[in-house]
Amino acid sequence: MHQKAGVNEARLSQEDAINELFSQHYKASLRTAYRILRSKEDSEDAVQTAYCTATAAKSRLFRARRKVERVLQSAIQRRAA
Repeated sequence: MHQKAGVNEARLSQEDAINELFSQHYKASLRTAYRILRSKEDSEDAVQTAYCTATAAKSRLFRARRKVERVLQSAIQRRAA
């Protein structure tokens, strides 16, 4: 049971970290998407989709933590294109 609690705690920590990254980079991500799409709604959708994709791939993000902003900006650009 103790091991399961540790896994749940690690999962929460990763989710908290993803949420913090989202908060820290949301405005810049939105600006990047807006420069490409020229639509607030489409930009918001592109950013949300990119972050959902990033969350699904969170283990890869944590291994490349130093590259997170570049990875997210690239994902947004691909999604917005």
